[in-house]
Amino acid sequence: MKKLILLLLFTGVIFGSNLVVVKSNKTVEETTSKIVKELKTRGFHIFQVLDHSKHINKNSKFTIDENTRVILFDKPEATKAMFTYSSAVMLEVPFKIAVYQTLEEDVFISYKSIDTIIQEHSMEECKFLKHLKKLLVSITKEASN
Repeated sequence: MKKLILLLLFTGVIFGSNLVVVKSNKTVEETTSKIVKELKTRGFHIFQVLDHSKHINKNSKFTIDENTRVILFDKPEATKAMFTYSSAVMLEVPFKIAVYQTLEEDVFISYKSIDTIIQEHSMEECKFLKHLKKLLVSITKEASN
């Protein structure tokens, strides 16, 4: 019975995840820089690149060893079109990509699955999100190698 429960929990974690995670062969800084450059090249506005580790280590009695960045980005004209499908989608914008290094020194890129956003907001007909899905796969693949 315990094995069955563990199996069900494990499959829920794997298949129920709404994140896309890609391992990078570069450093956090190199990966982040490449993603930002590619997003800008494709007409996205970069709101900010957050350095969580720097902020936490500076402003807290606790420190973390992980090197982390969160890229906040958007394409305003596309976002405007998204709002015609669902005003609740504004909670998803700006879009976010996390780049982080684990304690084992592996670097990963992660972002919320565009399929999840489409499903959560009933936006199956939104062409921009379908385009963004392909674009993020391409950008993260290029930035990670």
